[in-house]
Amino acid sequence: MHRKRWIRKIALLLCCMILTATFLSACKEDETDPAESGETEQTQQSADETQQTEATIAPMEVPDTADTAMTVNGEAVGTLEYRYYLTNAKAQLDQDLASYFTVNPEMTTRVTETAQYYVQRNRAVFSLAQKRGVSLTTAEKNEIARQTLDEMEQYGGEDIFLQALEASGMDLAFYQYQAQVEYLEEKLLESYIADGTITDDDATLRTLMQGDDFILCQHIILQPTTDAEVQEKLDLAQSIVTRLQNGEDFETLMQTYSEDTLAAPEGDLFCRGFWADSALEDACFALQVGESSGVVKTVYGYMIVHRNDKTGYTVSDELFASEKSDYQRAVLEQLLRTEMATQSVNLTEVGAAVDVFSS
Repeated sequence: MHRKRWIRKIALLLCCMILTATFLSACKEDETDPAESGETEQTQQSADETQQTEATIAPMEVPDTADTAMTVNGEAVGTLEYRYYLTNAKAQLDQDLASYFTVNPEMTTRVTETAQYYVQRNRAVFSLAQKRGVSLTTAEKNEIARQTLDEMEQYGGEDIFLQALEASGMDLAFYQYQAQVEYLEEKLLESYIADGTITDDDATLRTLMQGDDFILCQHIILQPTTDAEVQEKLDLAQSIVTRLQNGEDFETLMQTYSEDTLAAPEGDLFCRGFWADSALEDACFALQVGESSGVVKTVYGYMIVHRNDKTGYTVSDELFASEKSDYQRAVLEQLLRTEMATQSVNLTEVGAAVDVFSS
């Protein structure tokens, strides 16, 4: 099961853009005049120089707030940004299965909550960075702009790039804003590691992993892949919960039914902020050692989790090395959530009217 992150947001966007751009590029190739392919080396060099200049002066804008969907500490959030997160939250849950929200109507609320979470999270990154004196240098902003121009060239020019952005629910200003958030988040993490707020010492982290902030859980995952399976696998998950309540062994049922074939038999050791899905996290931390959950509806599918006693459990050196950065990011996520808890948030009538379920 993929643990982190939704977010990374830019990586997910690029996957969508590549698919869109491939189609648009094919259309564009049909319209290309063969004579246009004879551009001289001098002309190309001049274009490269112009591109470099444009990258240096490219404006780094914030999202359009002409139509305010919500406010965070009085700052207006545009409908484009809010709709983008709504659309992605919906897609993460339904996986393009038309029956998902019919079978699970309560999950529409989760879509709204997730969208608002990431809008707030963006602002928390900026506010924490400001408090800590962390900011993007002019060179870093120019690098983001240059990368944008490089991507434009890769996708066949500005027009096709902007069309791909639009198909992904973005515009250029929001795309660059997202890039700034990603870049700034990395610098914020580095600053917390540098002053010891987030430890970089392996022995210290291993000691923390033995404390109360970390728990050990196994899971059963059932992932619908067809519309019929949305109800069928929910029914199966509920029947497994009943069998657990009647005393059957979790590990035996996990080995029989779970579709996560790569899961560690003893479970995963984690803290808050480690998983991309907060519902899964909440369900795990609500358990006492030896307890199993009911059906938890997550971005990974229908899940049932079981909390194990972590006494004597040790993360292997190989696993620790591969996931150390995830543990550090989990602590950063906790810090961001603390900052988000101080925010004043208001969903406007315009935001409440944004509908991603009818299309």
